[in-house]
Amino acid sequence: MRLSVLIGISSIRSEFVATTEWQIVPDNEPLPPGLHYSIDFSTGERKAKLLEPEEPNADTESSLVLIPEEAGHAENKKEDKPELTEAQKQSIKKINDYLNEQELHKTEPRNFDELGVELVADFDLMKNITIALKTAESVEVKERALEELEFLVHQIDNAADLMQLDGVELLLELIENGVSEKIRKFSAETVAAAAQGNSKVKVEFVNGRAVSRLLTQIIKAESDAWTKKLLYPLGAIIRDFPYAQSIFYRHGGAQILLELSKQKNFALKSLHLISDLLREEKEGTDEESDENRKKQYRELHTKKRFLLEEICSTVPSQLSLFSSASYIDALVAIIEYTIESCAGNEADLLRKSLVPVQTKLKQSCVEETHDAEESQIYCPLLHRVENLIGGLNSFKEEL
Repeated sequence: MRLSVLIGISSIRSEFVATTEWQIVPDNEPLPPGLHYSIDFSTGERKAKLLEPEEPNADTESSLVLIPEEAGHAENKKEDKPELTEAQKQSIKKINDYLNEQELHKTEPRNFDELGVELVADFDLMKNITIALKTAESVEVKERALEELEFLVHQIDNAADLMQLDGVELLLELIENGVSEKIRKFSAETVAAAAQGNSKVKVEFVNGRAVSRLLTQIIKAESDAWTKKLLYPLGAIIRDFPYAQSIFYRHGGAQILLELSKQKNFALKSLHLISDLLREEKEGTDEESDENRKKQYRELHTKKRFLLEEICSTVPSQLSLFSSASYIDALVAIIEYTIESCAGNEADLLRKSLVPVQTKLKQSCVEETHDAEESQIYCPLLHRVENLIGGLNSFKEEL
């Protein structure tokens, strides 16, 4: 069978020089972009030639066409794909070499007779990668495959397509039982990249029990580096997803996260996640939110859960761990969201613990003001801290 394909992909380059006549593309050459291809899947022979004004012919048997991105309308243009580095090209070649070797042992050629969908180069590449992850015995091949997969799933459509390839169970299984540290690390990064801002993918991971499985791995983690790495996919899945957060809390997520925040190695990432969860609850229950969203966040009781874990008495000791603006911003946000619900003595202690922070921020604000080219970071943060400390004077006046 012969399948004629026009592929519009600009991220892989080739030394092959096309003409208006059909030419055989060598096996060791990647398919050049923006050409008309003829691929005989019974023999594996690939031919290519330059595009002609009348191509593709609608009468051509099994002809499938992808419009090159630069030829489409601006409103339909997808996000530009970053160009592959030489290392990534070599990784793809190694993966494909492995798969080609496996193909030699098959007795039946690949059959596309019933193919009724648009052929997408990235989908085929991900399919090959998932096959390599399931069948390859080489640890290096699996590590390279995961590295390329993580690169691909940053594209929202690719991440959704991966779900069709049993990506959820494949990645979670590798996180739990990967034979090398790199395999587990790349698997966690791939989950985080796929779930980031992608609602459909988040649902698939939640249905695959990703939240409870990741929490279990965090509890069992034998190294600080692995614990920190696991916080990435966990945060990517539960952020902006109330249902996932309900599962997170049901499995002791608030207690686990607050305990991690007490340790310097995990404080930055865990406090940022706590801050984001508290912010979501506040914004989700605002008057401007729709009723369904309000109901979802009210039923979570996020702030109440962290109060029960004694967050009010935990934060003061954490203010001295780091001095970065990002870290202080997360802690100040947590104080802003919780201080009104803290007991009187705890609220007073929170405000007192901000005084040394205020002193440091004043100096940073002065330096920031003198540098007109710098965006304002420390000065707005100082203003927020001063507003919180101002409550200390009011509290003393009431006494």
